[in-house]
This record gives sequence, structure tokens and C-alpha cells, in this order.
Amino acid sequence: QEYSIADYIAERGQPQLVMRGRFQMLYLSEIKITSLFGIDVLSMRNQVQGLSLRSNFLYDFALDVQPSAQPFSGLAQLQILDLADNQLNNLPGG
Repeated sequence: QEYSIADYIAERGQPQLVMRGRFQMLYLSEIKITSLFGIDVLSMRNQVQGLSLRSNFLYDFALDVQPSAQPFSGLAQLQILDLADNQLNNLPGG
């Protein structure tokens, strides 16, 4: 069963940024996300400097977004991306 970022927001509301060192981090780890659908509706996406999607069930980003889209392009300040412990087999260019 698919569980997207949009589903998470619908159930729990917008996640909160956490200051870690000098970075504004967003933790979406260990919540069984299978899809990045809804990443574009994160209210703080322009402030996110670090994003942890660690230990979810992400498999193939190409299935989550349109082929020409880049799933993290709306995160203009993103410097850290943690995708460890997922099931990824395909990462889009860019």
C-alpha cells in the first residue's frame, strides 16, 4: 500500500523543521513513506537545508513524479539529503 508525503501531511499536519548544527533539518525518517508525492506541498520547503528520508520504503523516484520533474527542485536551500536504508533502484538526474 502506498503511503506518500501527502498522506503523512493529511494525517499529521505539516512537519516541523529542526535546527541541527547550522542546518534547518526536516526529518521524515522511519515513517514508512513509499512515495514522494506531496513533497511540493511542504509549507517550509524554501527553508529546508537538510532532508532525511532515512529508513522508509522508497523504491523508484521515477514512479513518483512526472519524468521531466525533479522531485527535490522545489527545495532551493537543500544541502543535505539522507536516503539511506531505503529500497532505491533509480535516481533521477539533477
